[in-house]
Amino acid sequence: MDAIASPVYIDQSASALALTVLNGPPDARRFTILRAGTLFAGPVTVSAAIIGASHVLSFATPTRTLTEIFACTGAGAADRPLVFAPIADLLDADTRLALPDFTYRFRASMGDSGSVARLTRSLATGPDAVGLSFRFPPLGPDEPAAETLVLVRRSGNCLRADTAHCYARERRVVLTGSELTWRSRT
Repeated sequence: MDAIASPVYIDQSASALALTVLNGPPDARRFTILRAGTLFAGPVTVSAAIIGASHVLSFATPTRTLTEIFACTGAGAADRPLVFAPIADLLDADTRLALPDFTYRFRASMGDSGSVARLTRSLATGPDAVGLSFRFPPLGPDEPAAETLVLVRRSGNCLRADTAHCYARERRVVLTGSELTWRSRT
């Protein structure tokens, strides 16, 4: 997934966010990718991207690809998602998928500026992590800037992704945590 140089920010609402989980890779042509990175973690490769005030995570194993899209404009019905859930159904609830070669888990919660600061300090790159951030230009001279952060780390046979989606005009922060744990035979 390649990033573009000059994005156009469209002000959206945190209440419009939804989780879409696909069995397969995303159609990257459907998104404006602002930042992207890849982490090779043993049998799993994760491609992470910031798309507007949203994110895409694509977990590829030798046998399948599972894609998480957390966005105001997610995947359409033609994609036949494994999961589609609006933010109202996701807050402080666990979403889990147990597949033959791995287990996937997603959780969303509301955060604050302290949560964003902690995630910002954790953004690191290296052999076991990918950190992405994008701050949008303010919509006006006295307007706060929206921002999206994505951090993917490996720990043993688990990939953990933490994200923050900052809707500055609403003064709302949505945090997500995703885990993909694979079995040793993958």
